[in-house]
Amino acid sequence: GIGAAALSGLHKEVVSYFTGKNVAPRRLDVLEDPSGVPIQKPIPMAPGKVEETKSANGSRTSTKMSNASSPAQSRASTKTNAEPKAEKKAKEKLASLPPYLKEERERLVKAAEGLGYPKPQIYRALQEGVPAASIEVLLDCMLNGGYGKSP
Repeated sequence: GIGAAALSGLHKEVVSYFTGKNVAPRRLDVLEDPSGVPIQKPIPMAPGKVEETKSANGSRTSTKMSNASSPAQSRASTKTNAEPKAEKKAKEKLASLPPYLKEERERLVKAAEGLGYPKPQIYRALQEGVPAASIEVLLDCMLNGGYGKSP
């Protein structure tokens, strides 16, 4: 109807508005190459998972088990079992959280990761404290909070 017709050209108006203001999308260089083609992100395989390979005609027909050890496995084997005290305390503190808070924390982490924010930045904001369980508040804390920034 009339609503669909009104919304059909909305994206063009938004783009032209921001183009007129010389506002470029944030972190576009991370998501696209200079010609505007999206940059592909590699999807890591978990060790021992079935790895699909493409046949000559492009279909996924053959599978093989991945027995090669990953760099993460080799790093993990060289680490000692002793963890720093602060890391142990943080894990104990997380384990003692009520189930609801654990679920909300995981929901916020997944939502922020989906928007492209790095895990260390997300965890740092959560460690410093987020006053509400919404993605908007978490992003505000990540972007405007932290050491050396005014409250």
